[in-house]
Amino acid sequence: MPARNIKVLSQEELDYLNSIYTFEYEDNMVAVMCKNRIAIHNADQKFTISTPISKITLTLDAIEYWKRQRHNHVSYSLFDIQNTMNLLKVIYQEVNYENVMNYLRNDIKQIKNI
Repeated sequence: MPARNIKVLSQEELDYLNSIYTFEYEDNMVAVMCKNRIAIHNADQKFTISTPISKITLTLDAIEYWKRQRHNHVSYSLFDIQNTMNLLKVIYQEVNYENVMNYLRNDIKQIKNI
């Protein structure tokens, strides 16, 4: 099913969201913390967060990619990963774990023409 209404956040918007939201994973649950509020979500389902910028849906694939990379030397937020997935979709690139991580590390060699 094609994705609709994909929004790619600017770097400033992403930095702002990362400054006020943090994510933790435990017992197949994702805890979303903002200031003094905590919301718990099942890691087996996508969920939406209403942020000051817009509503952001965090997909199951983004959650899986985030869980895989959490213990790396450089760990990215769930927003970073979802935004990168959205960007890759918009520029018609294959969305997989390797491409997402390469893009986040600025290690993309060439964007394929379609």
